[in-house]
Amino acid sequence: MKDNSRTQKEIIKARLHEAGFVSRNWALQNYISRLSPLIIRIKGEGYVFSDNHTGLNKNDYYYHVEKLPE
Repeated sequence: MKDNSRTQKEIIKARLHEAGFVSRNWALQNYISRLSPLIIRIKGEGYVFSDNHTGLNKNDYYYHVEKLPE
């Protein structure tokens, strides 16, 4: 069951703290279709991401968090 009490941005931030990355396919599986604009907002809160890249099979796009905000 999907947790409707959290915003999409909060769900992404929780994933970043838990796993250290978020991917396009993960976001789509969690009913988040506009990942890139949300990542831009999250960057504005002090998150730093390493170079974004595709997965080994080139079918996904990953945002790896390099530094969490203080």
